[in-house]
Amino acid sequence: MKYQRLFIKSNKILIILVLIVKLFFPITSKSDIWEEVTNGITLPCSYLTNFQIKNDTLFVFASNKLYYSIDFGNNWLKVCKSDIYESIDCSGMYFLSNNYFIKNILYDYSSSNMYLLNNNCQKELLTLDTNIKTYNLHGNQLKSHLLVKDFTRNSKYIFCSVLAFNNIAGLSGHTIYRSSDEGITWERTNLINELNINDLVANDNYLLVSAEPQKLLRSNDNGETWDSLSFPFYFYPSVFGISNNIIYSGSGDLFLTSSDFGTSWEILYDSKDGYFTSTGKFSIKDSILFIPAIRIDNGIFYNLFSNDNGRSWYNFNFTNNYEITESIIFGEYLYVIDRSQGINSLYSIHRVKIKDLVNTVNVKLELNSEFILHPNPSNNIIYLPESCNFNISKCMIINECGTKVYSSIINSNSLDISFLQKGLYFVVLNENNIKQVFKFIKY
Repeated sequence: MKYQRLFIKSNKILIILVLIVKLFFPITSKSDIWEEVTNGITLPCSYLTNFQIKNDTLFVFASNKLYYSIDFGNNWLKVCKSDIYESIDCSGMYFLSNNYFIKNILYDYSSSNMYLLNNNCQKELLTLDTNIKTYNLHGNQLKSHLLVKDFTRNSKYIFCSVLAFNNIAGLSGHTIYRSSDEGITWERTNLINELNINDLVANDNYLLVSAEPQKLLRSNDNGETWDSLSFPFYFYPSVFGISNNIIYSGSGDLFLTSSDFGTSWEILYDSKDGYFTSTGKFSIKDSILFIPAIRIDNGIFYNLFSNDNGRSWYNFNFTNNYEITESIIFGEYLYVIDRSQGINSLYSIHRVKIKDLVNTVNVKLELNSEFILHPNPSNNIIYLPESCNFNISKCMIINECGTKVYSSIINSNSLDISFLQKGLYFVVLNENNIKQVFKFIKY
């Protein structure tokens, strides 16, 4: 059901507006369902970055040390005992099937190196060769004025986007390269000198590139030939991903999806609030979507979560003082890297079971201001108005903090609320996924 934001102009019920906002964006307590999983990682960390999954192992970089966990984050071990990454900015690490592939971007953004670290994981888990070998995209050592920007892959190729400055090697824009041997050698695709490439995603059917505003480039032969398509709006995705042959794309207020690889688009969500401006990593697994670090008023970071392919969204706050910088879905958990705000930011890792997250944020609500419960306020019994002319199958009562306090299947228009404490509540009625929400006060 389409989400509609409630606007209340009357100063007399300003407090109700505040409570409604709290309901729409329920504050989820970390201590309730989230757990910190940093056992084995040397703390405090100047930064944590690059969640990656390889087979049944979870990886993360913590202050230039590569850690792995084979028990879903309960315990972390170092891949190498020495800091061989001391001079490498690991923010662009990308895993290959048999190697680690790392890009190094210098702070002046004028040069980039690509590193391949051999991994003998066939015989012994995560034994890393400490010899770092430098590879390049042109047959010569990769020099300055080339910036490796992004990676994606399918079952046959790894693809990367490279930005060239000053017409190096005949290039003066973005070029897409591919590797069929796990990053040892690279070749150009036929997409070269594109002025502006934002992101790229791939599966075994298509390679898709979001380019300048409203432009989508598509290849069904791993970059040999390209089609140029258009988004339906002046649209430059900040959120771009693919799962189960469905493309997801978000920017500003809009979240779009395509089931025909960009030929046509459907608007799933129009927030009116500029939610889809996240620079954090967009996590997708099956029907689960998670977009971290959505900033709204007063410096509070909210996060968007969907468990139905983006057709409805939950919006929750991790904590008032922590920003989620990265996320990944692994097994039954959502993992996040979070950092505190301020000059000396501290990083940590938390996880939550997907099912617990869904239960905590309850449902995405649409407030029905037309129908009014009576009597209201009430002490014992409330009644639905006669104008509410649909059969009710499920009923839920939620308090002003967004916590479910009652749930039942009912078949009458009366509710016993005598067991509730005094306060503001919301009744959520649900039949065939049609939800109506009513507010009332218990005195």
